[in-house]
Amino acid sequence: GGIRHSDRPADFRTEILELMDTQTIKNGQIVPTGAKGGFVTTRTGDPETVRRQYRVFIRSLLSITDNRQGRRIVPPAGIRIDARDRNDPYLVVAADKGTARFSDDANAIARECGFWLDDAFASGGSHGYDHKALGITARGAWVCAAEHFRRLGVDAWRDAISAVGIGDMSGDVFGNGMLLNPRLRLVAAFNHRHIFLDPQPDPARAFAERQRLFRAGLGWDAYRAECISTGGGVFDRSAKSIRLSAAARRVLGIDEQTLSGEALIRAILTAPVDLLYNGGIGTYVKDAAERHEEVRDPANNAVRVDAQQLRCKVVCEGGNLGFTQAARIAFAKAGGLINTDAIDNSAGVDMSDHEVNLKLLLGATPGVRMSIRERNRRLKALSDTVTRQCLNNNLLQSRALTVAEFDVALRAPRFHRLVELLQRDGWLIEPVRDFPRPTLAVLLGQEKNRIHAALNKENFAARSLFADALLRDYFPPVLQRRFAPHLADHPLAREITHTQAANAVVNHLGIAAVAQLQTLIDASMADIIEALLLAEHVLDARALVAEVWQTQAATDDAARLQQQVQEGVLQFAEELLRISDMHQWDAERMCALRTALRRFAAHHPKHASSASQLQRFAASAEMASALGAAEATGAPLSRAFNAARACFALIPFQPLERAFRSPLWGEAEAHALRRLCLHRLTRLKARAIATLLHAGKDRFQRHGERIWGSHPCWHHVRQSLDIAEQPDEESSRMRCLLLLNQIEALLGDNAAQLKQ
Repeated sequence: GGIRHSDRPADFRTEILELMDTQTIKNGQIVPTGAKGGFVTTRTGDPETVRRQYRVFIRSLLSITDNRQGRRIVPPAGIRIDARDRNDPYLVVAADKGTARFSDDANAIARECGFWLDDAFASGGSHGYDHKALGITARGAWVCAAEHFRRLGVDAWRDAISAVGIGDMSGDVFGNGMLLNPRLRLVAAFNHRHIFLDPQPDPARAFAERQRLFRAGLGWDAYRAECISTGGGVFDRSAKSIRLSAAARRVLGIDEQTLSGEALIRAILTAPVDLLYNGGIGTYVKDAAERHEEVRDPANNAVRVDAQQLRCKVVCEGGNLGFTQAARIAFAKAGGLINTDAIDNSAGVDMSDHEVNLKLLLGATPGVRMSIRERNRRLKALSDTVTRQCLNNNLLQSRALTVAEFDVALRAPRFHRLVELLQRDGWLIEPVRDFPRPTLAVLLGQEKNRIHAALNKENFAARSLFADALLRDYFPPVLQRRFAPHLADHPLAREITHTQAANAVVNHLGIAAVAQLQTLIDASMADIIEALLLAEHVLDARALVAEVWQTQAATDDAARLQQQVQEGVLQFAEELLRISDMHQWDAERMCALRTALRRFAAHHPKHASSASQLQRFAASAEMASALGAAEATGAPLSRAFNAARACFALIPFQPLERAFRSPLWGEAEAHALRRLCLHRLTRLKARAIATLLHAGKDRFQRHGERIWGSHPCWHHVRQSLDIAEQPDEESSRMRCLLLLNQIEALLGDNAAQLKQ
């Protein structure tokens, strides 16, 4: 955590607790979980005094932390540890506001104490990644903002965007952020001392001046007057009266000709612009129902506004705690585009995580031998690749939230069940009744934490077919090639694998995917994750989703298509869990299934449109039941797929399954019944396919008509190949249940005849 100075430490204890909530959600995509903390000084003192206090703080933490010697965990000497507190030697110091300059001190103490992490203990030191130089946090936040603007048909990297901001050009997040689009029109900003106004900025001239201030580490008071448009200027935040030009009033959307500095800041926050960019410290926006005292940031009470007053289109939270969560929700419900700070600024903590794990690979992994100098050279050479990895994680999380917005509109009960699981496992305390984007952002982070914790408990990495690939993909390609034999010996290989698995499933397959399967299947978390990863792999789902986002200009269209892919993967995984023991899968079997599905899909007409590609994907996703029939009969997969296609043409399995999976069956009692019906349907499909395979003939459709055509239920079943929705929900459900029973009778009687 960052350093704070205060004569009222209670205020900062509260702030640290709030930062802990943010950090816990942010940590969903990295290895560390558990306790969080910060460093508060009650008496400011001189810099050297603060540094000494920080050293005492770090040394004290290490004195009570478990250490590691090889593979053995060594508890701290002379300390009695409660049996419920499991051994855990993982303690890291994140570079943060105020403490980043102390990273070398922390690493020196770790080395002196013989702590196993050595100089991987504190990120951002002399031999680590300089976040400000790389601009990682700001760039990650801008990736998230760009996804918002893409929904508005705006390219946030190139198009002219009007913005107001919190911070100044000397700051990491604000300074880097304001240099990511040369055409950005920053019309107003403020920091703790000054207010900047530039009502009609010249984009090129303003960009050059922002670059100068950033490089020199200067504040708004150093902005050259000749670079500011007519009617603008730089003013003291403490001013009692500031006269505003007509141009300034126009861009801020106000009528007042004079305002105090505090009132002017409120006007800036509520200006009618494209973007409100938070790159500073403090909480500036609350919900109208919240009192200033509840926000616990008294220094900004006079300038804080209500979310209901905002007139911007997009909010980007590069800094922490700029909005209360209630304010985010209110802004989102009013139509504003916003995530949470834990989503927007997560690239910084992501890079710190990579730095730690790269140092451990290159310096603490058995079999990897190199000098510190060579290690440092490699780390520096990898900075661009690691940056791209972190930014891609921000992109995937942003898109996962967009897809979730469409998903929750169709399947809200699915998300309510997710909330119940999160509350049951202690990851959520407050009840959740609706799901605006900021709420979905919290669910995304906490669901990753929940999955990660369960995978750790079940030791998923020890048995998963995907463990090696998940671990390998965490590292830059050049290290994958160079150190492939040693990756499994990384001290945190297991934790990295589980983090990667949780990220992959939630980012690619949906926030509520795992919870949905848990409510439909009695299976362990490890089996569910394995089934999802296997289904995604054999169906080539990830490649299809990537192509969708590349070819669809509109974000909403791409999100809807990804949603369809996710549902196909979920269906395939669900059936795999019903018909197959996940422990019996091996690489050869998985490869055979993937090859057979590709050949099966190749028989469908190929067109360039996403719709036709999704049709081929959906056809493959419905083939899981054929796998069980093939194994039961010993038939080749290709033959089983052809038999399945014939079954689906003869018996309305597909429309009935779509009906059972529709939102009509989403509420609690209906969902419990759906679970039973889908289980029956899976077995019926496998039985029907096996029936045709047992015949030993290839004209499956003609054979099916012969053996089922004389059954009393045949006519009724055939009439239902295209199920029409009934005028009310109860009629629709009854129609589905009746049809399921008719199919069961049709196939059950035939099965009895075959046995005779």
